[in-house]
Amino acid sequence: SAQIEATIRVRQAPVWAPPGPAPQPTPLPGSVTYFVAQDPTVLTGTYQSGNAASLQSSDSSFYVVQSTSSGGTRLLSYQVVSQTITSPSTFTQVQVQFTGQSNHQGTAMLFYVQYAPGTYSTTPDSGFTFTQGNTLTTSTFYLDTPTVTYLNSSRVITMRVDGADNSTFTLSTDQIVFTVSP
Repeated sequence: SAQIEATIRVRQAPVWAPPGPAPQPTPLPGSVTYFVAQDPTVLTGTYQSGNAASLQSSDSSFYVVQSTSSGGTRLLSYQVVSQTITSPSTFTQVQVQFTGQSNHQGTAMLFYVQYAPGTYSTTPDSGFTFTQGNTLTTSTFYLDTPTVTYLNSSRVITMRVDGADNSTFTLSTDQIVFTVSP
C-alpha cells in the first residue's frame, strides 16, 4: 500500500515564471497605428536600398543601411519620422515596434526618440543585441511620460536607430510602427 499527500493551492498563485522579460501590455482600445511618413535620413553609414514604404509592412521588403567601414567599431545611424498623429486627440501611451535583422550576430541596437525639439536623451529609450545573424528580430518598447507629453504637442514621432558592431555589418529593417493609445 502507498500513502498520498495532496495540498490545495489557490488558482491565482503562479507555479512558475517563464524566463525572459515581462510581457509588454497590449495597446489600449482606441489605439491607432502610425507608420514612417517619409524616407529615413541616414546620419552615419551608407544607404543601400529601400524606402519608407519598405518599413510599413512586415513583408521582407527591407530598408538597408551599411555600417561605416573605417575606424574601430563600425557604426550606423538613421532617423525616421512618423506620420502626423491625428487621433486620439490626446494620448497616454506610445508603443514602438522595430523588426529587422543584421547580417552579424552581436550587432547592438539602440533607439532614441525626440522628447523636445531636436533633442534626444543621452540614454536610449530601448536597445537589444542581435543574437543571430540574418534572423528577423522584433523589439517592442513603450515611451516614458516626458516623451509622450512632448509628442502630444508635436504630433509626430522622430526616432533615431543606432547600430554598432566590431565588424562591418548591414542592417535590414523590415518594419517600424508606432501605436498611439488614449
